[in-house]
Amino acid sequence: MQKSLGPELFISKLGHPTFLKRLADCNNKAQPFRKAFGKLSSEDLIVDCTSGFGQDLLCLASWGAPTIGVERDSKVFAWLSEAIQLLAKTRPQIKKISSNLKLLNLNATEALSTLETEPTHIYLDPIYPEKEKSALGKLDLRLLKEHVGEDLDTSELLEAALKKASKRVIVKRPLKALEITHQTKPSLSAEGKSTRYDIYII
Repeated sequence: MQKSLGPELFISKLGHPTFLKRLADCNNKAQPFRKAFGKLSSEDLIVDCTSGFGQDLLCLASWGAPTIGVERDSKVFAWLSEAIQLLAKTRPQIKKISSNLKLLNLNATEALSTLETEPTHIYLDPIYPEKEKSALGKLDLRLLKEHVGEDLDTSELLEAALKKASKRVIVKRPLKALEITHQTKPSLSAEGKSTRYDIYII
């Protein structure tokens, strides 16, 4: 059966044993993703500006700080919301995390401007044009990209995030990719095997 983008795909990704294992271990401070956010407490507020399939979002929410997930595409927002609500009924792990999570169906720049509470940490994981050699990519990500398109306003979103966050802005990038903008350099980076997290300390 051909895979298609819809609520079933979101449910299968967030409920898959491989992801649930990652979710249980994503507070490991030795991992680049966790390391990029530094010290966190329940007084912090994390905003994921590019929620997508919600895997990074659930990891962020599992760390104990209140977390807001922003998704501008109304269908992706609905599918993600449905998947989290359904899985929370059968997966205690996700039920606990979902109580710490709020979802917004807004353009990320607009969402940042309307937040009543100042976020301490803002996370960006934009969709980029594919290189020829990686055109086959992961099918799930290609389906998502075909639906929502490329994020062409990433530089503007980064500038908005830098003005709004009180502690850090974290940007997920391919390991060998250039920074989003030459105007503002990251303070440091946390590198994995194929991914880099550029960290802008405010």
